Amino acid sequence: MSVLCLFQQSDTAVTAQKQRYGDLGAATKMFSSGTNSGTRIDGVGGVNPQPSALRVTQTGSPSLAVAVDRGICVVPGIENILQGNYCVVNDTAIASVPLALAPHATLFRKDAIVVRVKDAVYSGALNQAEIVCVTGNTGATAGATTPPSAATIGNSYLELGYVTVRPAATSVLAADIEDRRHWLTAPGGVTSVRTFETSILGIMDGDTRWNPNTKQLETYQLVDALWHGSTPILYTNAPAHGALAIPGTITSFVIPDPGWPYKLQVTGTALGYDSGPPCASDLLIRLDNASTGTIVGMIGKLQNMTTDDFQFPFCSGVVSYSTSLTGSHTVYLRAENKTGTMQVQTTSANQFTQLNVLIIPA
Repeated sequence: MSVLCLFQQSDTAVTAQKQRYGDLGAATKMFSSGTNSGTRIDGVGGVNPQPSALRVTQTGSPSLAVAVDRGICVVPGIENILQGNYCVVNDTAIASVPLALAPHATLFRKDAIVVRVKDAVYSGALNQAEIVCVTGNTGATAGATTPPSAATIGNSYLELGYVTVRPAATSVLAADIEDRRHWLTAPGGVTSVRTFETSILGIMDGDTRWNPNTKQLETYQLVDALWHGSTPILYTNAPAHGALAIPGTITSFVIPDPGWPYKLQVTGTALGYDSGPPCASDLLIRLDNASTGTIVGMIGKLQNMTTDDFQFPFCSGVVSYSTSLTGSHTVYLRAENKTGTMQVQTTSANQFTQLNVLIIPA
């Protein structure tokens, strides 16, 4: 094929294939990473940016199906490196896209809702665009499931959503639908903020997405191939008041996995009293294990070495945990290193004990 420019109206051989090369192949940002980079003629495609465009939702009457809103998208041709892109329009909301397979009796499953284009030039005998559910893989838990592979989906496609199918389910719940749309982005212009998709090819260093699970804007770093949060997250916990033998845990709480590497900055306050016997303690922060976990800092000291009732002084401290963490961890506020029994107060107007942990993107 010779060099093509579609404004040349005298070219009588402007076929549908050439149209995909010229107009749609150059309409979206090119692939920049993975197996589709470099040699492809098409772009990464995407959904025309509107809040509900091709959004996957629960059906009006809950069932073993999902609904898909109307919208326009560009589907990348992925069966051949010289394939080009396809414009697909769904001009009427689809009330029901049924699951391709009934729920498993005992296992979870993750299906994919996709826009799929069948092109007889490259495979099969059909020329067709469709929105369908493709059956994924099962697992003992929802987290152990995996979506269908590209080979399983077949043809050229664009993911719209994932559906976690519960064992023996009678309907698809709204909470089991994961938005996988990414927006149509032109090359050379301002890049739209991505939605929650994590695996679409063509992600570039510095791309931004909104992660609704962590309520965070995240940016992509090509060096480690990870999404990184852009703002800190604050977790706060206050213990119930009462007697505490030393050593002992005053309070603890779990930091959920934010989805990116992070560091901890811990602040704490403590006020307590004992009822006579001598009592003293260091207030330490430990990670993951109450008695043997890594000490990431000390809030302060509480001490009363007399036999009289005595109120401990107000203590506070700040500590940064410099090692980069990933995944979920548990933080413990501990009274250690001395002896006695103290009363930790949280409810009195003049007595307060609390632990704050700031999750800082690393």
